[in-house]
Amino acid sequence: MEGEWAVYGHLEFGNISRISVAHLYNLRRSFLYRDMTKRYTKTKPAVVKIGERKRLNPGGSPVILELTLFTSFFPVSIVDRKGKVKKTYPCDEVMTPYDKLKSLPGAESYLQPGVTLQ
Repeated sequence: MEGEWAVYGHLEFGNISRISVAHLYNLRRSFLYRDMTKRYTKTKPAVVKIGERKRLNPGGSPVILELTLFTSFFPVSIVDRKGKVKKTYPCDEVMTPYDKLKSLPGAESYLQPGVTLQ
């Protein structure tokens, strides 16, 4: 601050150039300074609607769900010596949600009537 006033000639730093660095740190810890420096930004809405819920097909014609667009890691639970359950994500468990649904026992029972896994 002193350099701004003495070397560069900025007059607005004249008063603050006489304050010690330790006192500046004390001022920054004060509640008044903290309230002045807070900045809030609003949360911006997501561009892509993730998890949007809507009726599949009200007309009754067959619906094709596209579950093969992305792959996911699925966890495997392992119990250690102390009895704590840890989840690992092995590379051989990478599959699409459709493949995971097909691998579940009794997968047909999770589907609505008239929908098949083909």
